[in-house]
Amino acid sequence: MAYASSFRLSDAECRRILRDVLDGTKGWRDVALSNNVPMKELSRFAEALDGLRSQLEHLAD
Repeated sequence: MAYASSFRLSDAECRRILRDVLDGTKGWRDVALSNNVPMKELSRFAEALDGLRSQLEHLAD
């Protein structure tokens, strides 16, 4: 949120964008599995994406 004004975004706009990103990425595991991503790679992505999603969820509220 600290940089929202640098992009001329209000807090409300920033939160809407964050919710859009969260909604768009919530099914990433299903997409990865349907594209035969190996479980080892899926685990690596899970560490990064799930942690990031958790942080973004707090900001989007």
